[in-house]
Amino acid sequence: MKKRMMLVFGMIFAGTVFGGDFPQDYQSAMKLYNGGKYAESEEAFVKLTEQTSAPRGIDESLAYAAYSAEQQKKSDKALEFAGKIKDKSLNTFCRMKLLEIQKKWDAIVALSKDEDFEKWPDAMKYSAFVCRGNAYFRVRNAENAEKDFLAAMKNTVEKLEKATVYLCIGNVNRDLTNDKQKAIDSYAEVVKMMTDPKPTMSGGFLLKAGTAKATLLASEGKGEQAISELNQIFKEGEFKDPNWVATIYFCYGEVYQHMMKNTEALSYYRKAAAVEKAPEYLLKNANQKIEELEKSVQK
Repeated sequence: MKKRMMLVFGMIFAGTVFGGDFPQDYQSAMKLYNGGKYAESEEAFVKLTEQTSAPRGIDESLAYAAYSAEQQKKSDKALEFAGKIKDKSLNTFCRMKLLEIQKKWDAIVALSKDEDFEKWPDAMKYSAFVCRGNAYFRVRNAENAEKDFLAAMKNTVEKLEKATVYLCIGNVNRDLTNDKQKAIDSYAEVVKMMTDPKPTMSGGFLLKAGTAKATLLASEGKGEQAISELNQIFKEGEFKDPNWVATIYFCYGEVYQHMMKNTEALSYYRKAAAVEKAPEYLLKNANQKIEELEKSVQK
């Protein structure tokens, strides 16, 4: 969302004349927001509303002042900022994003279900469809979730944004419709995009799609193919991030477990559990698997 909103800013303000150092100050405020310094970014964006007379500049600054306030759980203040946004589309989108921060998925659907995003400014269409699509996914409305994700796909040419959509469609079909082949095909598109011309872990898309695809393949009796693809994508020792390393090891464990090769599965779960600074939930899951399989292997 942060990258897309920066793109929105650049597209909307192209060719517009600002007084003073507004563009540079906006970028500085964005850095504060992206760095999690929400109190400072709120203050910076409020100041920006006084720095320009351009309506869109004021509206964009108010939107990020609202996001900054909501990140600090200052919901009343966030709504106050949002209410001052004059552009109808951005006003609605801002309120959707505030609800997204709060994880109020039903409220996002209620607010936006009658919105025709195709009539919105081009630079906002993708983000609006993804936001509502994600809300539909969270409330388990598979049909409308996929419909919005496909609409988002039509409204972007950005590689990482397309990867986001394919990943979302894969999740819909894996978690909601149980169409495993369609999910596998969607994850495969992400893997293809993120390995051309060579593997990249940018945004974590390859990690998420590669492991999701492998686990599904194994569940469909294609464990050897899953292992082969994992070996091609993830070469041991190549990645350093503890989350990535633990996730990859855990995935190998799941694949081998689907293949009924419990000794190999146990080995990889132990590797996952031994990764220093890995997320707690991953370590917990790995240790649970180890406990289960140790009993199984002993029998």
